Amino acid sequence: MGHKEQAIEHMKKHETVLAIQDTTTLDYKNHPATKGLGVCSNTEHDLGLLNNTILVVTVEGVPLCVN
Repeated sequence: MGHKEQAIEHMKKHETVLAIQDTTTLDYKNHPATKGLGVCSNTEHDLGLLNNTILVVTVEGVPLCVN
């Protein structure tokens, strides 16, 4: 069973879960040796990645998974 399926099984055991998300911009424009990155903001000069992390917890705050 993969990570996604295991996470779903953990969440099914609870009536309510909270999915807390954060998006972080990883800007690598000052790393000239890095190639193949896309635009990560409103200008073509900001090259990098957008990282979106989701932490799923119970209403009591018990962590169930990170995606």
